[in-house]
Amino acid sequence: MTFGTFKLKPKPEHLEGVLNVLAQKIFASPHIIAKESGLSLTAVKCALAQLEQEDQLIIKHQLTSPKLQVALKDKSSDVNISATSDPE
Repeated sequence: MTFGTFKLKPKPEHLEGVLNVLAQKIFASPHIIAKESGLSLTAVKCALAQLEQEDQLIIKHQLTSPKLQVALKDKSSDVNISATSDPE
């Protein structure tokens, strides 16, 4: 599990906040999701852990910052995840 395990499930409003941000972006880091949703980083990671457990996330690990980005599976299914080159 990328985001760890939490004893409690995330609050519905936390899940909704995370899903709203991910619906607007192809990939976003947990810090960006927290900033744009107004949630704490812990609340975001708890919601992401739940979504990861439900197999709803695509998780992209990178060597540069941000090291971790996530996207919803159904939204980014047509996106080439391995493409990292800048547009010319």
